[in-house]
Amino acid sequence: MAVIRIANPSDIAAAFGPETAPGEQLDRVAWMIRLRWWAAASMAVLVSLAGVAGVTDQTGRLLALAVGLALANLAFSRAVATVTSATPTGVIEDLLALQISVDVGTLLAGLHLAGGAENPFVLLSLVQLSLAAIVLPLQRAVWIAGGASLLYVAMTGAEASGLLPHHGLNFGVLNPAAPTAAALWRSPIYVAGLGLAHLGAGLTVLLLVAALVGRIRKAERGLREQQARAAERERLARIGALVAGVAHTIRNPLQGVMSCVDLLHQGSTRSPQASAEIMELLAEGVARIESVTSRLLTLARETPTEPAPIDALELVQDALRVCEPKARTRNVELVLSNRLPALTQLLVCPNRLTEALANVIDNAVDATAPGGRVDVKLLASLGSRVRIDVQDRGCGIADADLAHIFEPFFTTKALGEGTGLGLAITRQVVEDYGGELGVASQIGEGTQLTITLPLHPKSSTSD
Repeated sequence: MAVIRIANPSDIAAAFGPETAPGEQLDRVAWMIRLRWWAAASMAVLVSLAGVAGVTDQTGRLLALAVGLALANLAFSRAVATVTSATPTGVIEDLLALQISVDVGTLLAGLHLAGGAENPFVLLSLVQLSLAAIVLPLQRAVWIAGGASLLYVAMTGAEASGLLPHHGLNFGVLNPAAPTAAALWRSPIYVAGLGLAHLGAGLTVLLLVAALVGRIRKAERGLREQQARAAERERLARIGALVAGVAHTIRNPLQGVMSCVDLLHQGSTRSPQASAEIMELLAEGVARIESVTSRLLTLARETPTEPAPIDALELVQDALRVCEPKARTRNVELVLSNRLPALTQLLVCPNRLTEALANVIDNAVDATAPGGRVDVKLLASLGSRVRIDVQDRGCGIADADLAHIFEPFFTTKALGEGTGLGLAITRQVVEDYGGELGVASQIGEGTQLTITLPLHPKSSTSD
């Protein structure tokens, strides 16, 4: 069975751990403001009902108090508007403490106008002290609890001694035969006991809430630390995979370059024709290495190139022109179908997105048998977006490989036929411009890759 233990105040304070981040404190301030709007509205409704029922003759003053609480909350709202995440935590805690102090003061003033010790709504102070335990450091919350109890005892004692007027509540005379009997709340012993009960109940609730909140925050910190460690392990794993992929991809051309260098050292025994062939092989190997490194730089770019409006059809046509020589060599037909209105524009970097589309079309050409075709379709999508479908009727992709096709250096092509970077680059480019990438494939029937991109704000399509 779970057990909740009320720990020592020092232990509870230690459980809260490091200072709360300013952003989190700002959320608490906004939360308190939302609660106060409800409190002011509820107070106005209850006071109005009590006035109609004749329970109190201080309806006007109590309504003015509710209006004052709403005006104070409006002032707090404006003060919060000037606070940013860079504001020191102590300043925000002062604002929270002031908010709770205003709430306590408003409650005590309302109790004074509506029966004082006779009013059962004094229990609402426990709610306020619970909020103090949630949003403030324990020491400040305890000071507020002690101050609230002292003010409550002082108010009740002043009413009992006649220093303050007592505004009684009219619930009817319970004992008509003794209408002048002394009220219990006038007894000094009762007033002292009432104050001790208020303080004891307030501190108990405060410590209980603080203990629960401390445990929750400690568990949250532990969870965040575990997530951070897991993210770091994942990052290191990605770096390891990336390094392994680079090493694997450039090893073969690098070995070829080294072999060519060795042969060039023996150039005195080689014919000019052989030297020319070696130089050609050397250039080819260096070009392959340069291609891999340039694609890695594209993949590692943190910020996208400055976008510009570009006609969606024109962009796809450019990508098709890039892939046309390879498609012609492999005897693969490229078929474009456009269902977009004229001048449908995207806000992208044309060069980057052309390369991304060319990567997709190039893969579709590779997967298509000679004599086959690759369909590229342009059509409108829901939510003011453009969809680009690239479909081949090739061999398809196995389910086990489908989840990895966008990972760097993952390829289903034969050794030396691909770097495994094309789709990884495409994914990054598409996501940089707020788009989405989807893929559907079936073994023996082909693959369809879908790119969805948002329209330029000044462009429009009909779904």
